[in-house]
Amino acid sequence: MRAGKAILGLLAGVAVGATLGLLFAPDKGLNTRKKIKKSTNKFKDGVSGQFSDLVDTVTEKIDSLTKELKSNGKGSSDEGQAGNKAKAS
Repeated sequence: MRAGKAILGLLAGVAVGATLGLLFAPDKGLNTRKKIKKSTNKFKDGVSGQFSDLVDTVTEKIDSLTKELKSNGKGSSDEGQAGNKAKAS
């Protein structure tokens, strides 16, 4: 999770820096707006990719934990049934 936040912060910083650099660069307004739009789209794509990666990672961890809990729970259930049979005898 921390790595995802760090990468997201880095991407945000790059986008802000690029936008400010474009705003203060001597260029025609139309060209500047095109550059800003292009850098904004790049930022959006980067964030979208990072979000997808984060969702995939979280999903994998949840699946792994679910399988682990099911396998641990199944073993406990078997032990409990064996204990109940022993008490009944």
